[in-house]
Amino acid sequence: MPRSLDDDPALPPVFSLADAAARGLTARQVRYRVRVGVFTRVGRDRYRRGDALSTGVNRFQRERLDHVARARAAAGRNAGAVIGFESAAICLGYPLASSTPSEVTLIVAPGRWTGRRSGIRFRSAAVTEADLVGPGMPVTNPERTWVDLARTGSLADALCVGDAALADGAVTSPALARRVELLVGVRGIRRAHRAFSLISGIRESPLESESYAYFVEHRLPLPICQVSIQGRDGRFLGRVDFLWEAVRLVGEADGRLKYADADAVYAEKRREDEIRAEGYGFIRWGKADLRTPALADRLRGLMLRDLQKATPRAG
Repeated sequence: MPRSLDDDPALPPVFSLADAAARGLTARQVRYRVRVGVFTRVGRDRYRRGDALSTGVNRFQRERLDHVARARAAAGRNAGAVIGFESAAICLGYPLASSTPSEVTLIVAPGRWTGRRSGIRFRSAAVTEADLVGPGMPVTNPERTWVDLARTGSLADALCVGDAALADGAVTSPALARRVELLVGVRGIRRAHRAFSLISGIRESPLESESYAYFVEHRLPLPICQVSIQGRDGRFLGRVDFLWEAVRLVGEADGRLKYADADAVYAEKRREDEIRAEGYGFIRWGKADLRTPALADRLRGLMLRDLQKATPRAG
């Protein structure tokens, strides 16, 4: 008979059959728990508790937690491999503009096999102990993770991770500058230099970081980020995500969860009306708007209109 399900021993977040056996569970008991959903298989001979991802998390969070579990399992069964690139960013808790990847990315030593196998992408690179989160932890640290993403990934991902890492103090601009300067003969040097010139710890959300990358890639004038707006009487009206000062245009990157209730929506609408009354234009967008050039066209149209309004006519 299978062992009772209410007296399982304490197990690591990701465990093997050997780990389970050392704590009193047989392979048959583990397989039974997989069938009934108590355990979830996350790789060859790697498992986690099935309920670890089901309590109080949405689909996006569940996908990221599942990716972390699969990454740990993959690193555990590939000796010497290190979790890197997008997978490291997710393990470190940093946001990505792109969706959670279906594949786990591992870094292996130069000369070892690279390619894709069993849901894992193997990439070759030299990694030192100083590049890791800590001794015995096979995950690249925030500094190395950002450099790898900046030179090989999208600008939006580089800004999302870089902005968040600067904001929480995990990296500093001087440290990143030194790492970028050391990129000699490495693919993606120019991309890394461009990303470094654009990261900032002042942007407050992944959507703001992704929006800034959108402005760059669509060759739009770059706004000032996180600006306090005051009325003509000196009264503080609000802090806005973006301001194109020359044309007095305010931009707000609005995620669905930004305004939690009806009172917050009303307060935000009142703030917008007060800012408009001071002669500012106003435009909002969401993540879906960053997928097409339509937002760039709207912004150019508003900037041209506001510039014409601000330019005195020849008399």
